[in-house]
Order: sequence, then structure tokens, then C-alpha cells
Amino acid sequence: MMRKLNKIASESELTTINITHPQLGKIRFNLFDELIINEQVVNRELSEQPTAYAYLGILHKKLNRMVKSQEMEVEKIYSKVFLESKETLNPLTNRVHSQDTIKEMVKSNAKYRSAIKKLHDLEYDKDLIYVCLNSFEQRASMIQSISANNRKIS
Repeated sequence: MMRKLNKIASESELTTINITHPQLGKIRFNLFDELIINEQVVNRELSEQPTAYAYLGILHKKLNRMVKSQEMEVEKIYSKVFLESKETLNPLTNRVHSQDTIKEMVKSNAKYRSAIKKLHDLEYDKDLIYVCLNSFEQRASMIQSISANNRKIS
């Protein structure tokens, strides 16, 4: 079964990670290709692994910070639109809108919806990098095992 999954993964766009970061620009790599271990150069693999892992770790932290900032932005927009909507009168009744109506008005506001979409996109990117980090942790463990086995054989 693993062989079939490996074949699917090697041919799939699903393993192509594509993130746009405001300061770092476009970040694109194929996770399947990055995780391949070449036993012939395992010592080099051991020395290069930490750099890739550190880069992904830093990227994950930066994305996490961006998510938190965007959450605050969503709350700010929600509050602003909520208060603005609270002050408007329902044209049918000439009374203020109910709390439920105001909440729905906020949810349908274009700025609020745009902020929510941006938040979801950032959360998705952050989660993708988290998966990559876990994959690199497994890769490091496998490289160490291969290296130990090679030392035993020598």
C-alpha cells in the first residue's frame, strides 16, 4: 500500500507547497522531493537537514504571528461594523435592529468577509508548514537510523 501512496504523492500537486508571504515573497517547493533521502550522501543529508528544518520553523512562527495579527484585525472590523450597524434603524420598523440581525449584517459585510478569508488563508498556510515540519522531523529520524546502520556495517 505504501508504494501506491508514494507513487500518488510523487505525481500529485498536493505535495507542492505554495505560500506567499508579505516579506518573504513566494515560497514554493515540492515536499515529496525535499523529503527524499539519498543514502549515498547521508552525511551531507545530516548536515543540511537542520537548515531546512530551521527555515520551516521560522516560517511557521512568522505565519503564527500573522494569524494572531489577523485575528485582531477581524475582531476590530467586527466591532466597528457591529457598532455602525447598531446605530442604523430598520427601515420597516423605524427601530434599531435586533442583536441577531446586527450579527448577520456584520457577517455579510464585505470588509469583514475579506478579513475572515485572509485569516483562513493564513491559517491554512501555517497548518501546511506545520505538516512540513513534522515530515522533516520524521526525515531526520530516518537519516539518523540510516547513518547508525551504515556505521554498524563499516
